[in-house]
Amino acid sequence: MSTSIGILNYFAFFVLYIICFVFFYNKFSEIIGFSILIVIHFAFLLYATNDIIKIFQYSYFFIQMMACFSIIIGLTFHTVVLIFILMVINNMQVKYTKKYGTPLNLPNKYKNKMELIKRLMIASFCLGSVILYILFYYNHDLNHNFTTIMRYFNIIDLIKYKTLFFTLSASFALIGISSYQVYIGNTFTQLSRQQLMDKPK
Repeated sequence: MSTSIGILNYFAFFVLYIICFVFFYNKFSEIIGFSILIVIHFAFLLYATNDIIKIFQYSYFFIQMMACFSIIIGLTFHTVVLIFILMVINNMQVKYTKKYGTPLNLPNKYKNKMELIKRLMIASFCLGSVILYILFYYNHDLNHNFTTIMRYFNIIDLIKYKTLFFTLSASFALIGISSYQVYIGNTFTQLSRQQLMDKPK
């Protein structure tokens, strides 16, 4: 961003995301971490999308548009996964407490899914942060005709247009990770379609 206020706002969101990640890696604050994260994520979704759309509207270059598209897809899919998780956990918490009178304890199968979702969230967060940084501070490095570059491509171009190729790779990676995250999140919802889990021993 060009203003100090914009920089501070994004830095504040960055710190809040990190705090939430710390919370949901703590066994006793996991649900709280996810609950706070979805609130922060919705706020960031609204805030960042406005800036991304401005770049997208005035962009005439494929890599810039691809980067913007990947950020919007990543933020949207991230929101979907968070909704999946909170719906399932809250639903199962009620059922589990009613039947066993104890806090929810996920079976190993779903603990592994949850762990994978957390890792994918952090990976998509890191990729999204890097792409945003490039869009805001190195956007001029993306102002190249990708079709022309590929038409006359040689190995030297990988170095010359390293930011361009890195951004393209990161954008595809973010879309892929976000899509897989939704797939895993959807399989995680099978918990809510069970009558009730067997209590782990």
